[in-house]
Amino acid sequence: MENFITKYGDEINGVFVGSNPQAFGAIDAIKAAGLEGDIKVITSSLFSDGYEYLKNDGKFYYGGALSSPPEMAKLVYETVINLSEGKEEQTEKNINITKLSAENVNEIEKPDWKNWP
Repeated sequence: MENFITKYGDEINGVFVGSNPQAFGAIDAIKAAGLEGDIKVITSSLFSDGYEYLKNDGKFYYGGALSSPPEMAKLVYETVINLSEGKEEQTEKNINITKLSAENVNEIEKPDWKNWP
């Protein structure tokens, strides 16, 4: 992000990243460049720590897809068990993804990723 800011500066309106650590790094670079409020960060995988950051400081972290690693792991586990038992499985499966933003973060309860069935 530092390199992009150096090269493109105030031409950047937003950045799309793949995960919370990338978002946090981009936010650090944006802050260091004094571009607070000028560049929004959006992620494709917003996990627990991203949820908290968004809830407390939505001016940098604009939002993303609220992902649940336990739900993903459970889906993989169930698929592997079914395949090992010779059952047919779909080639594509979907999980619920919630669009989370600074505007709706207070309306959506933070998932409890530590206690799942």
